[in-house]
Amino acid sequence: MTPYRIEIDRDAQKWLARLTNAKLRQRLVAAIDALAQNPRPAGVKKLTGFDHRYRVRVGDCRIIYEVRDRMLLVLVLDVGDRKDIYRRNCPTLPVLPPPSRAAAERTRRRPECDLI
Repeated sequence: MTPYRIEIDRDAQKWLARLTNAKLRQRLVAAIDALAQNPRPAGVKKLTGFDHRYRVRVGDCRIIYEVRDRMLLVLVLDVGDRKDIYRRNCPTLPVLPPPSRAAAERTRRRPECDLI
């Protein structure tokens, strides 16, 4: 299989450069490099509201990226701590309203099973 090309957004590069924990930086860079061989590794989560965006977890950090299969390209959009990455003022990530009370109750109910 032909490896994907990796492109990292400038803001993501800056965040990695400012990271003081060298061991964590190495783990993040290794995870990004691994996306070239397998852009959808085990444990990857698809981002709601987007067709080709995913996140991968590395410790307490997240890597947000987009896969463009036709171009064999992985575009790393953002890297950051899990508590901050979804709150940043980032136009590439949607701000979803909280679920309604009825929707929350529907997800709590279990479907009834018919036993034979």
